[in-house]
Amino acid sequence: MKVFTDYISGDEFLSDSFPHEFTFNDACIEAKAKYMTKGNDNICISPEDEDEMADEGGETVVDIPDKMCLVEIQGWGKSDFMTWARGYLQKTMAKLTELGKEERIPGFKKGATQLIKLIAGQFDEFQLYSG
Repeated sequence: MKVFTDYISGDEFLSDSFPHEFTFNDACIEAKAKYMTKGNDNICISPEDEDEMADEGGETVVDIPDKMCLVEIQGWGKSDFMTWARGYLQKTMAKLTELGKEERIPGFKKGATQLIKLIAGQFDEFQLYSG
């Protein structure tokens, strides 16, 4: 299994066990997440147990943040996101240079800029997570 790690923070944020594809000139990994119910792992031995357990439900979570131990970022506005994105973009380009991957910088910069514009334009429809 391949686990994707953030260049800057070192946080693990995705594994190849989730359906995903690279988008925006490989500046983004778009993954398919789904809701799942957890915490209802009881095993029923008899039909009576099933009836009693039918009312017990678990917590509904999004699978990727739950499995990768990501935490939703609360309290950010669009301006907070834009400030973070500018700094993160600069740090990532410096890291690519440090790793000797300068040929990726123009495509990454173009794709990341498109992605940031997309997120900023629909900011209220996004949930942001961090390690």
